[in-house]
Amino acid sequence: MGFDSAFPKIEDSLVTVFMPTHNRRKLVERALESVICQTYENLDIIVVDDGSSDDTWKFLCSVSDPRVRVFRHPQPLGACAARNKAIFEARGLLITGLDDDDMFSPTRVEELVKAYDSRYAFIYPKKFSPRMLVSSPSVTISRRFNLRQLFNSNLVGGFCLCETERLRRVGGFDVNFPALQDYELWIRLVESYGAPKLVFSNTYIVDTEHGGLRVTNKNNLVRAYDLLLEKHSGKMTASNLNSIRIRKTEWDGRSVGFLSVVRAIFDGNFWTAMRYLRRRLSPGKRLEV
Repeated sequence: MGFDSAFPKIEDSLVTVFMPTHNRRKLVERALESVICQTYENLDIIVVDDGSSDDTWKFLCSVSDPRVRVFRHPQPLGACAARNKAIFEARGLLITGLDDDDMFSPTRVEELVKAYDSRYAFIYPKKFSPRMLVSSPSVTISRRFNLRQLFNSNLVGGFCLCETERLRRVGGFDVNFPALQDYELWIRLVESYGAPKLVFSNTYIVDTEHGGLRVTNKNNLVRAYDLLLEKHSGKMTASNLNSIRIRKTEWDGRSVGFLSVVRAIFDGNFWTAMRYLRRRLSPGKRLEV
């Protein structure tokens, strides 16, 4: 269901920005400030403290901006449970998210709202790069993709902007996944609401230098790919299954045959195949036939 005459104009809509946090007092303050300072002011800002043991909760309770609402899990339940708490507490017609160690550029929400189109499942922003034309030319040119293409690769990456009710209807993030939670959610949104829309934008600032842990445990990724297959393999083509099998080898250390790699290239999974070949053809290794 998209916008109709009963809704306010899209550019006037209340937008929820959600953020989970855990024991990152200084980082969450910086991230929150980047949201408070948005040029788009009609915001519902939700921060969920996932059982922090430092002074994060004390800081959050001291924030005076009336647009900010804070919730707390007494014990850590995980980032996805915290995100789901925010999703089901959200008041905004539209919703997007931010990790507590990242930041928004000042115009991010404004740009996303202006670009929003309810005919698509959601909109997702990405910085344009020539590599996109090589790895996914049809998606880059058309600015949309289907479920089959999404199974082949996580084309979305970070947080999107979509209608809050859509996130609720598909159930939010699956807390059973130890990794790939956002990817799995995009799959359900595309399955339910059709193609998303790509917007070229560079307004999400990823901080890789704060010294905290960003890398997901390899065992968690292997388990997540297994869960992805358990949950969605019935909707996948042979090409999708081959692509996931190759991506999984990056984390479980196994190998696939040469023909599988060739097939991935012809199926449009160029970078998946190239990454695999680079690993397997490193000194001391050989590619199986």
